[in-house]
Amino acid sequence: MKVYWRIFVVAIFLALAGLAGARPAVAAMIGDADIAYHATRTVVFKGQRYTGPVWAVPGKQRHEQMINGFRLVVILRSDTGTATAILPDLNVYASFPMSRDLDLSSFGDPVGHGTVAGLTASKYRIEHEEPDGTGADGWLWVGSHHILLKVDGDYRTAGGKTVPVTASLSDIERGPQDPALFTVPSTMTALPIEAIAPFLGFKAN
Repeated sequence: MKVYWRIFVVAIFLALAGLAGARPAVAAMIGDADIAYHATRTVVFKGQRYTGPVWAVPGKQRHEQMINGFRLVVILRSDTGTATAILPDLNVYASFPMSRDLDLSSFGDPVGHGTVAGLTASKYRIEHEEPDGTGADGWLWVGSHHILLKVDGDYRTAGGKTVPVTASLSDIERGPQDPALFTVPSTMTALPIEAIAPFLGFKAN
């Protein structure tokens, strides 16, 4: 599993936008809402619970978590096809291409409906595998305005190990967001993603 995907999945588990293949995005990200909002995201990964804020506007997302004692910021930009991992405490960041995106049509029609965070959501089946053996298997719930409200499934590593991951939004508030949230401060230093990984407790490969 490539290190940037490991950082990505721990931060937000947007599994469908980060599964292998590093070419710029050509369509909106799964969960790329057509409205601006702020919310709280809770991720459970390898038995650990991570809670942090998320901000979104069409074509851009910002997610924050505390990972291994460090504040991690992940900015996703479908308009540029890039993802950026930022460690504000160290004043460094690393950018990398987002992989080819999948849209909801890849999963067919909804298999059901429900309520998540007080909002009506359509439920979709996730079944996806990359040539290197990595993949995702589970379910996702998408609300109105294409907000990705919940993901519940397993991430599969290239070695065949499955890791359960869940992520869900709460406290969703619609409204304009500061454009500065989706840019990297000019005072920060760019590093390779492999240089950032050890601070988050990950190996570089």
